[in-house]
Order: sequence, then C-alpha cells, then structure tokens
Amino acid sequence: MSQAAENWNLEYPPESVILRNKHGVEVRTRAFPGECDYLRIVIADAEAEDKVTGKTLTGVCEIVYWDSDEWKEDPKGVMGAVMGAIKRVVENDSFEVEFGYKAFE
Repeated sequence: MSQAAENWNLEYPPESVILRNKHGVEVRTRAFPGECDYLRIVIADAEAEDKVTGKTLTGVCEIVYWDSDEWKEDPKGVMGAVMGAIKRVVENDSFEVEFGYKAFE
C-alpha cells in the first residue's frame, strides 16, 4: 500500500464537521458527547490517482491530524499549525499533500 492510500477512508468514531469550504475540505473532531481528543482536516468525497499504484482513490482523504498527546507535548507549535491549516481552509488556498494530490486550487 502506498502512503497516499494510507490516508484514505480511515475509521473514526462519529465526528462533527466544524468547518467546510466550497471545495469539500473539512475540519473535523469527535462528535459530542465524546471528548475532543483529536482534530483533523480532510477532503470529503475526494478522488485522485495514486501515483505509486496507478489506482483511483475515492472517499475521504485525511490531510492533517493532531491528537491530544501532541497538544500536551508542544501546545504552541500544534496550535500554530492548526490555525495555519484552518486559515488555508477558510481562504480556499491550495492544499498540497506529500503524495502529490492537489486538493483544490
């Protein structure tokens, strides 16, 4: 399995979408009454070609993820990264992830 495929359709408990832009990029966390122990940014209903395998990937693509252990270890660094990522979602800037999938322009 390529690294690209590892970021697709991951299993999570029920989630709340905190923010969604017109390109389907969402900020998600665990749904209430669960604890907010992680935050992730995904592309909902995404489709892209895996450049390693040539297969078409569809579904939810996770772009970034932070958990509460990371917040404890480096709260300022993590919050800076979270705010920067959310700013990009709100401003509809380009999200380029390491396996070369361009989420939107």
